Amino acid sequence: MLYGALFLYEDEHGKVQNTLEEWWIRLREKQTELLARHTVFMREVARLEKRVFDRLFGERLISLRAIGVSQSYSLASTGLAVILAYAVAAHYRPAL
Repeated sequence: MLYGALFLYEDEHGKVQNTLEEWWIRLREKQTELLARHTVFMREVARLEKRVFDRLFGERLISLRAIGVSQSYSLASTGLAVILAYAVAAHYRPAL
C-alpha cells in the first residue's frame, strides 16, 4: 500500500483513499449488523436452554429432583463408558 502510494498522483491517491474509506465503512456496517444478529441468536439459544434445564432439573438450583436427574445421567454415562470400553477391548488385537 505504501509502495503504491509513492507512485500515484495526488488525485489518484485521493481516489484510492476514498475507495478504501468507503470499503471500510461498508465493512464496519456489515460487522455491526452481523454482531447484532449473532447477539439475538445467542440470546434465543440461552432462553431455550434455560427452559429445557428448568423443565428437566426444576427451577430451584438444589432440589431432590435435580439430584435425582444428575445421578441418573451419571449412572447412564458410566454404564455407557463401561460398555464402550469392553467393546473396544474385545476388538483389540495387539500387533505381533
